[in-house]
Amino acid sequence: VLSEIEKLKKEVEKLKKENLDLKKKKKFGLVWEERELEKNIDDGEYYPYLVKKGNAFGFDNNETNKNILIEGDNYHALKILQYTHKEKIDVIYIDPPYNTGKKKEFKYGDSWIDKNSGYKHSYWLSFINKRLEIAKNLLSKDGLIFISIDENEYARLKLLCDDIFTSSNFIGSFVKKISGGKNDSKTIKVNHEYLLCYKRTEKATIHLNIEYTKKDETRSLQKDGDNEERFNRENLWSPIYANINTKEISLEFKKDMIEIFPIKNDGLERYWRWEYDTAVKRINELRLTKTKFDDGKIKYDIGVFTPKGTRKELPWNSFISDFSAGGGTQLKEVLGKKIPGMYPKNLDYIKWICNLSVKKNPIILDFFAGSGTTGQALEELKKDISSHIENPKYILITNNENNICEEVCYQRIKKANEKYNYNSNLEYLKTELLKYDSQKHSDLDIKEFMVDKLIEIIKVREACFKLDEINKFLLKFAHINKSVYVLQDIYKMKKNDYDEVVSILKDDEKDKINIYILSMSNHEHYINKISKAHKNITFEPLPESFLKMLRKIERKRR
Repeated sequence: VLSEIEKLKKEVEKLKKENLDLKKKKKFGLVWEERELEKNIDDGEYYPYLVKKGNAFGFDNNETNKNILIEGDNYHALKILQYTHKEKIDVIYIDPPYNTGKKKEFKYGDSWIDKNSGYKHSYWLSFINKRLEIAKNLLSKDGLIFISIDENEYARLKLLCDDIFTSSNFIGSFVKKISGGKNDSKTIKVNHEYLLCYKRTEKATIHLNIEYTKKDETRSLQKDGDNEERFNRENLWSPIYANINTKEISLEFKKDMIEIFPIKNDGLERYWRWEYDTAVKRINELRLTKTKFDDGKIKYDIGVFTPKGTRKELPWNSFISDFSAGGGTQLKEVLGKKIPGMYPKNLDYIKWICNLSVKKNPIILDFFAGSGTTGQALEELKKDISSHIENPKYILITNNENNICEEVCYQRIKKANEKYNYNSNLEYLKTELLKYDSQKHSDLDIKEFMVDKLIEIIKVREACFKLDEINKFLLKFAHINKSVYVLQDIYKMKKNDYDEVVSILKDDEKDKINIYILSMSNHEHYINKISKAHKNITFEPLPESFLKMLRKIERKRR
């Protein structure tokens, strides 16, 4: 009996604590039950780093700036990008698992989450929240993020994104028609999905819909919405004058002119769409129009003339009826076979999304890259002379579940490059985790390991994969417009080695020099030795979490 009482007391204390935690939680917005830790994500100390997939992978076109494919868990890759690409990404597009409850659609840690999981929404929210939190930090100040989703998680994702990116940065939701449709409901056939769009800051915007007039057009200068009557904007209620014989229009009364007010045919008083100053500047665009009624009466109005071929920037329609077909046929066309269980997006749809960026040379990230549609879409976009985008660069991230990265994503981009003559390039990397392992690290040369792994990460940060060896300590990136150096094996340097490095830096003719010093500690000591070599020298930071883990391994081996 006493043991049962003790158990009950513990249970009561547990419930009290849970109740207290619930009271502390926010009262409005999205709240979900945090699930157990995601394996290899939340459990323990580690740092992800990058290694080359192998010499047989990737392809070149002699450009130093490359597109990047990263094989591995997207969370680990995003953690690395926090160092290499913080506030550098212009567009993020992702097509995450829709969490429909189907078998082997969504994996949390080592477990597949299906319709029988009582916490399937909580698992999904925990999973996507961690990744979007990092993604936000990668976006440039005028960056955009687009997320494909269906009705299973749309409502929850919208609330989550309002929380992460703030509701004031919500641009809108597109409703996209899809072919076929799902018959899960007995009453409604679902033949649409959504595209959520957010901006990083208020300064960001999307590229508007560009259209050209197919013929001469004249549109009334009157406002004609349901709630746009005179009393709403009295300051825009004033006469415009016109000569019905010469068709001359003026904002000031002249002889033989009539006055025209913004009054509809039914007598309802409206107001003009332009303010007085705008009308003065654009007076040559105004035209006199007339309407003749059955009873013989004539009504005059003022219109705005737009000649044929005029470029117009218009808002996008929120309903997307184009691109309803999937991208399976396009994938098969490149690979020569159908990939079972893959339902890629339409290539032209992804081109359209990427084209919403206002940048000419954007960096675009897709961290649910799957079959690599985003990569091929951007290669196609470069060839599209109607697009304002000229030379985009992309970073694709996908795991290698069922060899999807190596055999589908990579092969698609490689074969499309060969088949369609994109003349592109790709650096194929993969993530690995640095954790303390007493057996694995017993013979590890930590300093050599640090130099080797950091150089690969710095290459990604610099978006340059060619390093020239100046001497055995000093490397230089093959940038065209700037000088970036890496100082390695610094522990082996002697005074004459420092003198040589200083001399090389002094002779550099660039206005500014950036340098990475690869040391685990004592950065200030090494900086002082070479800081006077150039008047504009910047010492670039290293990923502190990586160095911290190496120091820990070093301490534990002592």
